[in-house]
Amino acid sequence: MLKDLELTIENRINSAIDFLIENSFTNINRKLISLEIKKNDSYFMATINNKILVSTDCSNLNKKALIGVLAHELVHMSEYQKSPIKDLLRRFLYNIPFYRTKLERNIDLEVIQRGLGEYLLEFLEYHDKHYKKYNKTDGLTKKEVTKLLQTIIV
Repeated sequence: MLKDLELTIENRINSAIDFLIENSFTNINRKLISLEIKKNDSYFMATINNKILVSTDCSNLNKKALIGVLAHELVHMSEYQKSPIKDLLRRFLYNIPFYRTKLERNIDLEVIQRGLGEYLLEFLEYHDKHYKKYNKTDGLTKKEVTKLLQTIIV
């Protein structure tokens, strides 16, 4: 049962990654990306170097929300592929709360700059409805993303 769920999630994620790389992340080497899917309560999705760690909870995401969270993770991966040495320093500094907050908020801003803000917003809406609400220390909030998208559209 869990193996079937993993295959379904893996297919959906791979399809979304292909879409994102083709349209917004042409700088990422797709061949380097690997997935690790497992039941996990400590993260929803995370990136370490070229590996995307995925909780089986992602199976409940709709396509737009899945693209939104993957876009966020691919910005992290893009930074790693651009400069692994700088990324190593970022990972070290990530343990400092102020730095982690600044990094996550900047990652969300880049997602919006890449034209994927509506997808990020869809993920935040899903996450806030089903889990602990995002606050400013986690990244941009739903309210902030909505405001930024309104500013871009106007």
